Amino acid sequence: MTSNWGKNIVWFLGLLLFQVGVLANLNAGSLFLPFAYPLLLLQLPKNMPRWVLLLIGFFAGSIIDVFILSYGTHAFAFTLIAFIRPFVLDPIAPRDSASESMEPTIQNLGFQRFVTYGGILILIHHFFVFAIDEVDFSAPFHFIGRWLFSSALSLILMLTLQYIFNKKTT
Repeated sequence: MTSNWGKNIVWFLGLLLFQVGVLANLNAGSLFLPFAYPLLLLQLPKNMPRWVLLLIGFFAGSIIDVFILSYGTHAFAFTLIAFIRPFVLDPIAPRDSASESMEPTIQNLGFQRFVTYGGILILIHHFFVFAIDEVDFSAPFHFIGRWLFSSALSLILMLTLQYIFNKKTT
């Protein structure tokens, strides 16, 4: 269990540095803004207590807010998907006893299940990040385009990171 916590801390620090150092500095104007840090929450073990998920969501989102000056936007969105995560994961994950402690990665869930699981949570996360960030809804097509395009890019980025860093061990 300790090694899992250590691995998750290293994952978060790496994702934080990647988010703040690379992704936040992409000069794409207002077209898109992909996020990699939700991968931390997506990969936590299935049987993690909900209160721990909520704390991780709030504190990790708050750290992102501090670094990119977003005033609670990411804390709210990340805490929200931490709350919703069990409701999305339970119907998608396998139902055997070994799956209770599994980490829901693309290798453990399979491509289609992970894309469904991750896609739902990423869409929810990004919707609230952009809705709170862009309080002006005078251009709804710009909002919808940015939301969907950023969500798709984030999902592709997270899938790529999983294929690179989560080698299947059999």
